[in-house]
Amino acid sequence: KSLQVLMAEAEEALAQRDAQRAAEKGVTVDELYRIEAESIEAEKRLREAARRLSAKVAALEPFADRLGADVIAAALSETLEDTPAIMAVREFIDTGTRPFLVLSGGVGLGKTVAAVRALLTGRSEYVHAVDIARRYEPWSADKDVDRIDFAAQRMVIDDLGTERGDDPRFMEAFGQIVDQRIGPKLYRDGTMERRMTIITTNLRTLRERYGERTASRLAEHGTFVALSGDDMRRRTK
Repeated sequence: KSLQVLMAEAEEALAQRDAQRAAEKGVTVDELYRIEAESIEAEKRLREAARRLSAKVAALEPFADRLGADVIAAALSETLEDTPAIMAVREFIDTGTRPFLVLSGGVGLGKTVAAVRALLTGRSEYVHAVDIARRYEPWSADKDVDRIDFAAQRMVIDDLGTERGDDPRFMEAFGQIVDQRIGPKLYRDGTMERRMTIITTNLRTLRERYGERTASRLAEHGTFVALSGDDMRRRTK
């Protein structure tokens, strides 16, 4: 048989198979093709959604012990309420030009969740205020602790003000973070990458606790957003 005849027979066999499958489903062949095409597209969308979720989970996994399951689940949620904190973080990432965003306000306003959502892409670092000193300059007992990644594209400093106020190691570490996170990172090829740092705190002012120099540098290079409202955790109970 010639190649053309073999191809024609194969096409006829496929057509008969598809007609039989369509009959079994009670639809026409064209409807069968449409249903299968939609199914393939749906499967692609599901795979892509699973891939995105997996990437987000991987981004937060290094910080899971400190953040806790509830914060991570909220940060990963696709239906999270657009709170003032989330909108402030979104604007900071999308349009802001300053390297620091300071979210201040009482407990339960979603500051941490909003900040952590910024860590879902890019080279990221999360550090809780109480861990800053030992992660900056560990004692011998803490020599295996992960040091702070000062060069991370996105960094969250969480719960500023909960650290020991009399720890000189903290004051040095926090000052170094502020100094090193100002301005973009310059690569050898001359390109620059914007570095973003989000600070959450219950404090209304930073000057008294952290001194004139650090507070002034944050004021010059940062955007301050004071949040208010009811405790979101109480509203959801």
